[in-house]
Amino acid sequence: MTILDHYPIHITSPFGMRTHPITKEKKMHYGIDLSCPVGTLIRTPVAGIVRFTKTDSASAGIYIFLECMITGDKYGFMHLSKLLCKKGDIVQKGQIIALSGNTGASTGPHLHFERSVDPKWGPDGYVSRLNEKCVDPTDKILIDFSKMP
Repeated sequence: MTILDHYPIHITSPFGMRTHPITKEKKMHYGIDLSCPVGTLIRTPVAGIVRFTKTDSASAGIYIFLECMITGDKYGFMHLSKLLCKKGDIVQKGQIIALSGNTGASTGPHLHFERSVDPKWGPDGYVSRLNEKCVDPTDKILIDFSKMP
């Protein structure tokens, strides 16, 4: 099982430095972009708590920040069309949490998926880029039910 209920999974923009597709500026891409039709089911790769949601970000559109219950890592899911969970919800590994979309600054339907280790959560559940260490989340696309978390 994967975080996207869509096959095959295609990474359209990997983690790392890139030319931003809208601004054309060279900048860090803190996650990976996975192409998928609007409305594709999005699953969480870990058990956790929904720490932050937003429905009107100019850049990320509709999005979720989730904290892994075991490691404390932050997982972000952006450009969604619909949230299927809310702040404070406890979610299980593999649970459907949202539908993919094309919201915010986007050039087409996709999921932006990111992960950071040792994030410094704000009181509202938000994590600033200044308070996290983003890492490549590619290894979390496949949900491994044989391991915890």
